Amino acid sequence: MNNKAEYELVQSFWVDDGELDGISKPECFVLGFEFCLVLADLDTGREFYRPIHEANAERIERACNERGRTSDIAPTIEGWCDLRVEAM
Repeated sequence: MNNKAEYELVQSFWVDDGELDGISKPECFVLGFEFCLVLADLDTGREFYRPIHEANAERIERACNERGRTSDIAPTIEGWCDLRVEAM
């Protein structure tokens, strides 16, 4: 029996060039968790709305584009945006 776990990257978070420099570990965790939630919503194919951190806006827009999903990200209050993704 092989007990070795196998892991693979599900989706790039596009942070290889210092995009998270200066951000605390808890904040990085929150951004990653939020990104994961959005990916799950994208995979449903349904329309959805959610507030997102401004620091995740470009990553989330890129993920939407890679999945062929039409999205709109609009700044709201400082540090936040509203994300709207159309149904497939």
